[in-house]
Amino acid sequence: MFMTLTTTTIVAYLTLASLLFTIPQVRELKVENKKLKEEIEKIKKQMSDSK
Repeated sequence: MFMTLTTTTIVAYLTLASLLFTIPQVRELKVENKKLKEEIEKIKKQMSDSK
């Protein structure tokens, strides 16, 4: 019983720790993704304007 509870607690802490590291990375990727989308739209507009 004690061993199972300890293992479950350790797994829960590791999962929480990985989420805390992942959330800021996801936020950074969203910002980068938005910038790339804006750049793509600018390029598309330039391409259509030059035709």
